[in-house]
Amino acid sequence: MVTRNGSSVSWLIDRTSRNQRCAEGLGALPETELGEVIASAVRLCGFLNPIEARDVSATVLEALKMEDPIPEHR
Repeated sequence: MVTRNGSSVSWLIDRTSRNQRCAEGLGALPETELGEVIASAVRLCGFLNPIEARDVSATVLEALKMEDPIPEHR
């Protein structure tokens, strides 16, 4: 997990997981579009360094996958 600015990462995971649990939410998006949404949210949270942004995006996507152990076919 990314340690620098950990509260921003935690906040981002919390908000995206809440969205995913909503009716249809993020889970309705194809994986490519979901990645784009997460990448945009990561930049909006201030992660502008490309390597750091990639790591944070991967952390958020992994957290969302852990919440949904049986993903639907996309």
